[in-house]
Amino acid sequence: MSSALAYMLLVLSISLLNGQSPPGKPEIHKCRSPDKETFTCWWNPGSDGGLPTNYSLTYSKEGEKNTYECPDYKTSGPNSCFFSKQYTSIWKIYIITVNATNEMGSSTSDPLYVDVTYI
Repeated sequence: MSSALAYMLLVLSISLLNGQSPPGKPEIHKCRSPDKETFTCWWNPGSDGGLPTNYSLTYSKEGEKNTYECPDYKTSGPNSCFFSKQYTSIWKIYIITVNATNEMGSSTSDPLYVDVTYI
Protein backbone atom coordinates (compact mmCIF):
# COMPACT_ATOMS: atom_id res chain seq x y z
CA MET A 1 0.00 0.00 0.00
CA SER A 2 1.40 3.39 -0.91
CA SER A 3 2.12 5.87 1.85
CA ALA A 4 -0.32 8.40 0.34
CA LEU A 5 -3.16 5.87 0.42
CA ALA A 6 -2.28 4.83 3.97
CA TYR A 7 -2.30 8.48 5.06
CA MET A 8 -5.70 9.08 3.43
CA LEU A 9 -7.14 6.02 5.18
CA LEU A 10 -5.74 7.21 8.51
CA VAL A 11 -7.26 10.69 8.08
CA LEU A 12 -10.60 9.17 7.06
CA SER A 13 -10.61 6.81 10.05
CA ILE A 14 -9.83 9.61 12.52
CA SER A 15 -12.48 11.83 10.97
CA LEU A 16 -15.12 9.12 11.15
CA LEU A 17 -14.27 8.46 14.81
CA ASN A 18 -14.70 12.18 15.51
CA GLY A 19 -18.10 12.19 13.77
CA GLN A 20 -16.86 14.35 10.93
CA SER A 21 -17.91 13.81 7.34
CA PRO A 22 -18.50 15.65 4.09
CA PRO A 23 -21.58 17.88 4.15
CA GLY A 24 -25.00 16.49 3.35
CA LYS A 25 -26.72 17.39 0.12
CA PRO A 26 -28.40 20.81 0.30
CA GLU A 27 -31.93 21.18 -1.07
CA ILE A 28 -33.34 24.27 -2.73
CA HIS A 29 -36.58 24.86 -0.84
CA LYS A 30 -38.26 27.48 -3.05
CA CYS A 31 -37.83 30.55 -5.22
CA ARG A 32 -40.30 33.44 -5.25
CA SER A 33 -40.70 36.66 -7.18
CA PRO A 34 -43.13 39.17 -5.66
CA ASP A 35 -43.00 41.53 -8.62
CA LYS A 36 -41.36 39.74 -11.59
CA GLU A 37 -38.47 42.22 -11.26
CA THR A 38 -36.57 40.60 -8.39
CA PHE A 39 -36.55 37.13 -6.88
CA THR A 40 -35.20 35.14 -3.95
CA CYS A 41 -34.28 31.47 -3.57
CA TRP A 42 -34.03 29.69 -0.20
CA TRP A 43 -32.36 26.39 0.61
CA ASN A 44 -32.18 23.82 3.39
CA PRO A 45 -28.49 23.25 4.12
CA GLY A 46 -28.49 19.55 5.09
CA SER A 47 -25.93 18.12 7.51
CA ASP A 48 -22.74 20.10 8.06
CA GLY A 49 -20.80 16.89 8.74
CA GLY A 50 -19.80 18.20 12.17
CA LEU A 51 -17.53 20.81 10.60
CA PRO A 52 -17.74 24.46 9.55
CA THR A 53 -19.43 24.40 6.15
CA ASN A 54 -19.61 27.05 3.44
CA TYR A 55 -22.58 27.30 1.09
CA SER A 56 -22.68 28.95 -2.29
CA LEU A 57 -25.51 29.30 -4.76
CA THR A 58 -24.50 29.22 -8.40
CA TYR A 59 -26.64 29.78 -11.46
CA SER A 60 -26.55 29.93 -15.21
CA LYS A 61 -29.16 30.91 -17.75
CA GLU A 62 -30.38 28.34 -20.23
CA GLY A 63 -28.52 28.59 -23.51
CA GLU A 64 -25.56 30.45 -21.97
CA LYS A 65 -22.20 28.97 -20.99
CA ASN A 66 -21.27 31.23 -18.05
CA THR A 67 -21.94 30.26 -14.44
CA TYR A 68 -22.33 32.95 -11.77
CA GLU A 69 -22.42 33.07 -7.99
CA CYS A 70 -25.30 34.53 -6.01
CA PRO A 71 -25.21 38.33 -6.18
CA ASP A 72 -26.61 38.93 -2.64
CA TYR A 73 -26.59 36.49 0.30
CA LYS A 74 -27.69 39.08 2.89
CA THR A 75 -30.95 40.79 1.85
CA SER A 76 -33.30 37.81 2.33
CA GLY A 77 -31.67 36.25 5.40
CA PRO A 78 -29.79 33.02 6.09
CA ASN A 79 -29.62 30.30 3.45
CA SER A 80 -30.95 32.54 0.72
CA CYS A 81 -29.96 34.40 -2.41
CA PHE A 82 -31.59 37.64 -3.57
CA PHE A 83 -31.53 38.66 -7.22
CA SER A 84 -32.08 42.41 -7.71
CA LYS A 85 -33.46 43.91 -10.94
CA GLN A 86 -29.92 44.01 -12.31
CA TYR A 87 -29.72 40.18 -12.16
CA THR A 88 -33.30 39.29 -13.11
CA SER A 89 -34.48 38.47 -16.61
CA ILE A 90 -37.99 37.34 -17.40
CA TRP A 91 -38.59 34.71 -20.07
CA LYS A 92 -35.19 33.18 -19.23
CA ILE A 93 -34.77 29.89 -17.43
CA TYR A 94 -32.27 29.97 -14.57
CA ILE A 95 -30.50 26.74 -13.64
CA ILE A 96 -29.73 27.04 -9.93
CA THR A 97 -27.69 24.82 -7.60
CA VAL A 98 -26.40 25.13 -4.04
CA ASN A 99 -22.94 23.82 -3.18
CA ALA A 100 -21.88 22.81 0.35
CA THR A 101 -18.17 22.49 1.18
CA ASN A 102 -16.22 21.57 4.32
CA GLU A 103 -12.72 20.20 4.88
CA MET A 104 -13.94 16.62 4.31
CA GLY A 105 -15.54 17.25 0.92
CA SER A 106 -18.47 18.81 -0.85
CA SER A 107 -21.96 18.10 -2.15
CA THR A 108 -24.30 19.82 -4.58
CA SER A 109 -28.08 20.12 -4.64
CA ASP A 110 -30.14 18.86 -7.51
CA PRO A 111 -30.54 21.67 -10.04
CA LEU A 112 -33.69 23.77 -9.93
CA TYR A 113 -34.97 25.23 -13.18
CA VAL A 114 -36.65 28.59 -12.59
CA ASP A 115 -38.52 30.95 -14.90
CA VAL A 116 -39.10 34.18 -12.95
CA THR A 117 -42.37 34.73 -14.83
CA TYR A 118 -43.93 31.73 -13.06
CA ILE A 119 -42.65 32.02 -9.49
